[in-house]
Amino acid sequence: MRLLIIGCSQSKTLQPGLIPASERYCGSFWKVVHRALRDYPALTKDLEILVISAKFGAITSKHTIPWYECRMTRERANELQSQVVATINTRIAQGQYDDVLICLGANYRLAIVGANLEGAHRTTGGIGMQGKQLKLWLRQQT
Repeated sequence: MRLLIIGCSQSKTLQPGLIPASERYCGSFWKVVHRALRDYPALTKDLEILVISAKFGAITSKHTIPWYECRMTRERANELQSQVVATINTRIAQGQYDDVLICLGANYRLAIVGANLEGAHRTTGGIGMQGKQLKLWLRQQT
């Protein structure tokens, strides 16, 4: 089992009501994830996605959420940090992940400071470079 820790996105589908987070978000990293899951359906069996949301903290991609507007600032990351770290550490302690990728922007990374993520892979560089790294990581496991 693999774990992807990814940030929410400013771009969201306008579909009303509650829908899974993975369907709500449609930013550039999420487009990479959606395409990979569409092209390689077997990924769904081996991949868990944990979203760092500026509004909700750490949630699974299956968690249902409404449309919202909330920006991840340094202050918001600090407010969410204890919940986010506790959620990540609980999941990591279960020991079920063979590989972890962290794909987060700078302010989102502040929310995970203190999490037990030793050995996790991290995307680096600008958005385009991080998107390529995410795509490669998803495809390597298919």
